[in-house]
Amino acid sequence: KKGLKPFSVSVGLNNAFNDFRYDPKIVYDPIEDKFICVMLNGTVQYNYIVIGFSQTNDPSGTWNFYKFYGNYDGDTTWFDYPQISITQNEFFLTGNKIMFDSSWQAGFRKTVIYQIRKADGYTGAASITYRIWDSIQYNNKYLRCLYPLNPADVIPGPAQYFLSNRNFDVTNDSVFLVKIPDIIGATDSTLTVTPIVSSLP
Repeated sequence: KKGLKPFSVSVGLNNAFNDFRYDPKIVYDPIEDKFICVMLNGTVQYNYIVIGFSQTNDPSGTWNFYKFYGNYDGDTTWFDYPQISITQNEFFLTGNKIMFDSSWQAGFRKTVIYQIRKADGYTGAASITYRIWDSIQYNNKYLRCLYPLNPADVIPGPAQYFLSNRNFDVTNDSVFLVKIPDIIGATDSTLTVTPIVSSLP
C-alpha cells in the first residue's frame, strides 16, 4: 500500500501548506498496456492537477508524473471534479473551474478539457504536448460538468465525445453532445456543441 502523496512525490509538490492529494482517477490503456492516473493537489491558489503515466504494465513500477497549475490563466479559479478518458492517441481530462473562496455550486466559472498526447507521458518527455479547451459554451453560457464517453469494447479515436446537461435546472429538456474531432495539432480540429432536445422535460 502507498498513499497518493508518497506515490506521486516525484512531481515536486511537497510544501507543508495546503499540500494534499485527493480525487484519484485511473484508466488502463490496452493499446499501450499501461496505466494513466490523475489526482488533485490543494485548492484555490495552491491547486495543481497531478497526472501520472506508468512506464510498464506493472502499476507498482515506475511512473512519469506531470503537474498543471489549476489557476493557469490567472482568473482566480481552481480545478475540481476530474473525469478522464483515452483515445488511440490521447488522454482527456475534464473538470470544473471554481472561483477562489466560493462554494462549488455558486463559484462555478466554466468546465474545461485537457487534451494530452499519451506518447509524451509514457516516454517521460520533458515537455508534454497538450491543449486546453476552455471556451465551451452554448448560447453564450458555459457548459457545466462534461463527462467523457468511454465505450466498453473499443478504444475510440481520433474523435472524443462528451456529454453535459443543464444539471442545476429544476427541469431540463436538453443534453449537450460535445465533440473534439481530431488529435492535437490537426488543422481542422474544432470543438463542436450539439444540443439534443427532448419533447419531454
